[in-house]
Amino acid sequence: MNYSDDTTPPTATGVSGNATYWTNQNVTLSVDGAADSGSGLASEAYSFSTDANTNYWQASNTKTFEENCTVYIKVRDNDGNILDLGSQTIQYIDKVKPSSPDITGIPTSWTNQPYTLHAHSTDDASGMWAYSFSSIEFPGEWTFGEDKQMSEGGVFYVYAIDNAGNVSPPTAINVSMFDDVAPAINSIDVSESTEEDKVKYTVDATDDNSGIASYSFDGGTNWQQNNYADVDADSTTNQVKVKDNAGNIGTETVSSGVPQLMRSSTKSARKAPGKSTPVPSPCPLSRLRRFMPDWAMKASSSTKTSHRFRSTMVPTARAAPTSLCLTGT
Repeated sequence: MNYSDDTTPPTATGVSGNATYWTNQNVTLSVDGAADSGSGLASEAYSFSTDANTNYWQASNTKTFEENCTVYIKVRDNDGNILDLGSQTIQYIDKVKPSSPDITGIPTSWTNQPYTLHAHSTDDASGMWAYSFSSIEFPGEWTFGEDKQMSEGGVFYVYAIDNAGNVSPPTAINVSMFDDVAPAINSIDVSESTEEDKVKYTVDATDDNSGIASYSFDGGTNWQQNNYADVDADSTTNQVKVKDNAGNIGTETVSSGVPQLMRSSTKSARKAPGKSTPVPSPCPLSRLRRFMPDWAMKASSSTKTSHRFRSTMVPTARAAPTSLCLTGT
């Protein structure tokens, strides 16, 4: 059959494959449904050219592009008839990573309150999509917007991702001024005060983060830097507080009738040295502190007990044993 009189160009249903949203992948265009009922399609029937005036013929009906461009697409038959399918503009390829984020909002003084980090990156193509504030050197959960409220300290790696899925190099930050852990009150020692009707409290406390700032021996009304104070001997309950430099407060409640007992025994000792005073019932074993003078330590050496004893240093008279219950709050 002679197709020398074929003047009809091929037909095709269309072109597919162009990206309609941002991507960091290549784009492959495809000519769909090409056919020719006359001379038939040429062995190299397809042209995908970025030059409107030049054709580059190939056998495959697809072609892949790595960057944005305008592609002019044609199909030909064996008699040289050409179907012009127009052009496809590839405009959503973005393979460039955003810039490493600039970070502001890092606390510069000790705090125990939530704080807000602000991240900002630039991207000249698809634009920014989200940020990740990760505790490991790998992106985690993505946060939309540039602000992230934080409630912990440590080293964080901040990433940015654009609308095409490109991830920036991380920006590492160290939030070293955050502390939400209260000081630990290890013990409260009680001893005789130089003031009448008083006992002396001495606090042993530690804080491994921001450090200890002050102490209160009246439930937080007044604060001081010294870790000791004289309190009323007839008080049955005292609340000792320790504050760190971030504002966290550790609390220990000292509950006992012993301060009153010490007050009574020392007064009676002045009137009639050697008089004995009844010892109050001990507190629960799990939180008991006992303080005894040297003579009481010797007297009790033959008594089996699971408690630890400490001298209260009463030089002028034999005071009764002192017991303290510590209840942490």
